Amino acid sequence: MSKNLNIGEKIAHKLREQERSQAWLGEHLGKTRQVIGSMTKRDSCDVKDLLIICEVLDTPITYFVPADFSPKKEEVDPGLLKDQIIALQKQVMDLQQRLIDDGNDS
Repeated sequence: MSKNLNIGEKIAHKLREQERSQAWLGEHLGKTRQVIGSMTKRDSCDVKDLLIICEVLDTPITYFVPADFSPKKEEVDPGLLKDQIIALQKQVMDLQQRLIDDGNDS
């Protein structure tokens, strides 16, 4: 197997290797066969789902995610972050005022 496969392709490979169906995996994850089919085409996976997949396929997580994996760190625009904080503060103040107004109406 090529190490260049993404997580979804590796899930599909393990299912074939163990002669398991997408429906079988879906039962363990509480998802439909169609959702599992879609999952096997993606290059990412929900961590909770991946941990269950590792357990039911008796496969270490390092099979799906190499031990030397390092996520890309995104640059954060400080100006945008400040604007988002200000917007959240305004929403909190508006909600607090609404609570005060509702309390006065009682």
